[in-house]
Amino acid sequence: MHALALLACLLAAPGHAQSDEAARLQQALDQLALAETLLDGRMSAAARDQALAQIRAARDEIRAAQAALLRQAPPPLLPGIALQIQIPVEPPPPPPVAEPVPASAPAGLDAAGFAALRAAIQGESFGDGKLRVLREALRGHPLTVQQASGLLPLFDFSSDRIEAAVAIHPVLLDPQDFYRLYACFDFESDKEELRRRLGL
Repeated sequence: MHALALLACLLAAPGHAQSDEAARLQQALDQLALAETLLDGRMSAAARDQALAQIRAARDEIRAAQAALLRQAPPPLLPGIALQIQIPVEPPPPPPVAEPVPASAPAGLDAAGFAALRAAIQGESFGDGKLRVLREALRGHPLTVQQASGLLPLFDFSSDRIEAAVAIHPVLLDPQDFYRLYACFDFESDKEELRRRLGL
């Protein structure tokens, strides 16, 4: 009872906009005090039930008044007490730095050059000749994995195909996709030999 009465007095203090709600709260406290006084003496069961009903009603009234006060404004702080809330804010991550493209980066083999290279390799009858044409063409002309996958099937024997893949690997523009060239080999042993030759 003392805590509730103190709350009502604080809320009814001058300078608060909640005087109406504080008055409702005080009225509910008075009803609660009356009901408790009735319970102190001897009374019939019906009177006790009525008093308990009044206590419950008073509590509901207090809860409603408290909710209304909290909706209107936060509870006042006692004098001399400052409330500081600090919310740490993390700085945004720095934007990703794009790697500069070298101005002297070699251009890949264009469509016409690639078609000419295919025709030259096909024009050779033996594996040695096909490899010689490929190695000469790769000087200063890097390839993509897609272009390489179009050249490897032109080599009839697995050993020549492995040699061609080993020659192509250092000049690939997209070496991270080299694994796609494994599809050009029929046997797992050929793939293992290629990985061994390249140290992969």
